[in-house]
Amino acid sequence: MVKYKYIGKPSHHCGKTLWEIIGNLKDYGVGRLVYRNTHSKYPQASFFKIVKCESVADTERAPGVYRKCIVWVDEVFRGMRYSEISEIFSASYKPDYRLIPKDEEHLWYEKVANIPKPEPFIPPTHIDVPPVLKIILNEDRKAKGLPVEEDMLTEAITIKNPSSKLYLRYVKELPEKHVIRGYGKSPFQELYDNIEEYKIKILNENKSD
Repeated sequence: MVKYKYIGKPSHHCGKTLWEIIGNLKDYGVGRLVYRNTHSKYPQASFFKIVKCESVADTERAPGVYRKCIVWVDEVFRGMRYSEISEIFSASYKPDYRLIPKDEEHLWYEKVANIPKPEPFIPPTHIDVPPVLKIILNEDRKAKGLPVEEDMLTEAITIKNPSSKLYLRYVKELPEKHVIRGYGKSPFQELYDNIEEYKIKILNENKSD
């Protein structure tokens, strides 16, 4: 019996490419439901309803590379339905998609209907100053004869992501939440034994500049 030895990290993808599925369906699978196997790790249901599909010319496709396609879908991710149509292109080649049988589609819709709406998260406008920067700023305040500030905040930069559009309507309705930076006490405390010497080194470098 031949023994196979696998080398490298095993793939977490399990399924077919999107083109392999919709290419064998009537009207390229418009109206059908598909899901990604990697999304099965979430307790909430995640799937796509195909709205429109277009094939892409594979003239530049190298041997062994999966064919891509452009698919517009009505996406449901972790029980939350996106308000706008999503486009799948860059990830369409991944062999990770599975077709949901028609007689099981109602079960997936029921999973979404029974999920309670999560509490929206509103990013704060200000966050705590990083520890090292806080030390430097307080040393400068001491040199100028100003009192030391323990609670020092800086303006936060909000990075929008595709899921943030689900919560935009709540911005004016919910109070702002304050996020405290830090990860608690480290289990490797020996790494911080010389932290005071490092603080002095940083301050001397800033003074020399």
